[in-house]
Amino acid sequence: YLLAMSHNSLAGKARLFGLSIGMAGVLVSTQFTALMIFNQITGVSVVQPSIQAEKGLSFKRVSSLDEIEAEITVAAEQGKPVMLDLYADWCRACHEFEAKTFTDSGVVNAMENFHLIQIDLTELSEENDAIQDRLGVIGLPTILFYGPGEQELEGRRLFGFVEPEPFISHVNDVQSYAQCQREREDGAYC
Repeated sequence: YLLAMSHNSLAGKARLFGLSIGMAGVLVSTQFTALMIFNQITGVSVVQPSIQAEKGLSFKRVSSLDEIEAEITVAAEQGKPVMLDLYADWCRACHEFEAKTFTDSGVVNAMENFHLIQIDLTELSEENDAIQDRLGVIGLPTILFYGPGEQELEGRRLFGFVEPEPFISHVNDVQSYAQCQREREDGAYC
């Protein structure tokens, strides 16, 4: 019935748009449910990327904004830059990061001086919404980098999947920028 309505009118276009959004939600929900059922039946988890990566980056897993802030403070006390990885089980690009980039030996070497934090935003909850709002995250995967001043490094945020070589280049840029910030107490631009 909805498709038979005139899609040339504003109301028809709105109905068609609403139907499209509704169908997309059903598909995502169905895929997530299938993954969870598979996990329960087989005991094989396809939805815990940081646990599945046997070799590669080792993250401190956190579950709240307070824990994120505490870990950033710990890193600042140690003089380390921070990489915060925000992911979700239903996020295909997040799994690509885990399988390809975070297990790459060059990436592992490039990240050895970083404090690595990871938060799972799979659950639809008010707390996860608040985390995304506070951090300005509009989609996943998103990776944030913080410097010695416990502030996010401006212009260094990553969104979406990045292959290992460009990721290493980005990390090297982040390290240079963080080092510059550490050395400049006058607040001059790096």
